[in-house]
Amino acid sequence: MTGRDLDPTHELEAAILRERGRITLQEGDLDRARIDSAVAILSRIVARHRDARDWFTGVRIYDPMTGKSNGEERHYIFPKKVLARAGFDDSRRINAVANRAFLAQPAPKVYKKASPAEYLSEVDEQQPGALIAQSVPTNPVLWRPDEFLDFLAARRRLLAEAMNSFIAEWLPKAVVDDPEQHVRALIAKRESDKLEFKSSLRWDRKEERVNKALERVVIKTVSGFLNAAGGTLLIGVDDDGAVVGIAADCATLKKPDRDGFELHFQNLVDKYLGEAVSASFLTVNFHEIDGQDICQITVDPSDRQIYVQHEGNEVFYVRSGNATRALPVAEAVKYIGFRWGQQA
Repeated sequence: MTGRDLDPTHELEAAILRERGRITLQEGDLDRARIDSAVAILSRIVARHRDARDWFTGVRIYDPMTGKSNGEERHYIFPKKVLARAGFDDSRRINAVANRAFLAQPAPKVYKKASPAEYLSEVDEQQPGALIAQSVPTNPVLWRPDEFLDFLAARRRLLAEAMNSFIAEWLPKAVVDDPEQHVRALIAKRESDKLEFKSSLRWDRKEERVNKALERVVIKTVSGFLNAAGGTLLIGVDDDGAVVGIAADCATLKKPDRDGFELHFQNLVDKYLGEAVSASFLTVNFHEIDGQDICQITVDPSDRQIYVQHEGNEVFYVRSGNATRALPVAEAVKYIGFRWGQQA
């Protein structure tokens, strides 16, 4: 023996910690996560582990005696047509893992077009525990189409809790991390090439008004991280590391809460950076620190150059030290060629 660690899980744990800063999942990791994502695969594994059954036949989606997997069918809890009638057309959230359940076979046609309010009570009655096994909220109020976003938020929380419980069963105790402790550790650091603090998303604390220029500064920072090595943006923390929270931002929104804040941020990303960015490279999480909500945006490096669209112009930003700067065309061409082997 040479002292080399032969356990590959230790290397995997270290790699995950380097990339994400944590092992466990948070609600934001599941927001708009597609059914073919790693998170969805984990949700299926957890459902199998919790002895989940088909909602309409009672067949177990995984039989440990035979090793047979029956959970290939991905069922829409809120069908697309039901949501369309309710005026909801956000395809990424409609198709997200939080709106899907695993069944052994396609659901009966009558349930494929029915609101959860019309059939989940029957599922709960006929197959006791089947909803809980797949982390579905059992509050009937959340089964109505007009409560779809609140249903998704509640189910993301339940899924994250179930996944973390599953992970904790096999993860060495020393590795199980505390998200709040991790965020406090980030705040204690100084801003760097991979860390930025913003006191707000849109509320100008000096002038006490909404200032959309602040939104563009946040987008600029995100694009700089995307075009470099990625990074973390904490909103609700000022330049000195003081936690000031996002309550003032939320108060300016139609939905003055975390979900409204996240939706507004996602809309800004879609507007200035393109719709594919948030689904592919961004993870949004919220934390309560010292009684204040803050927003953590984890940015993965992009697989292509990302431009900020503003007033008909495209601007290429890159992170440099603890600042984000726009590159002139000649520098951008050179940087892009080196970073992705492409031309601007």
